[in-house]
Amino acid sequence: MFDNWRMEDEYAQRVVRVFSPPRPVLVDVASTLPPSIGRSLTDRQRLPCYLRGWGLRLETWMPGRQIAWVQQSTSTWWAVVDVDAWAGNRLSRLTMHLWTRPEALVLDTPDARRTRRMHEIGTAPWNRADGTDL
Repeated sequence: MFDNWRMEDEYAQRVVRVFSPPRPVLVDVASTLPPSIGRSLTDRQRLPCYLRGWGLRLETWMPGRQIAWVQQSTSTWWAVVDVDAWAGNRLSRLTMHLWTRPEALVLDTPDARRTRRMHEIGTAPWNRADGTDL
């Protein structure tokens, strides 16, 4: 991602801070993406079956990996994160590369998941009862 950024320059290093390895975070996807995120389940039940099964499942808070901090020329900081998003049927997933505000993420800890009520998302692959992933 940062192949064309001159990291050997001292000033360039001040505005791009890469995490190696990426650090685990929880991302407030609802404040990062358009307002349809986090629709109630009753709204989803009115959707066609193929959308419920194969449509991209986005929750209000989702686990991700923070790749870097990048500072804009106006001094605003942006978090660069990867978030795995799954199909509703858990058979497919893709990785979303997002740029979001610092307020939209917190470190991924058990307490942070509890606070954001992530334990209540029973259909999310990261909350599978058997602890397995696809």
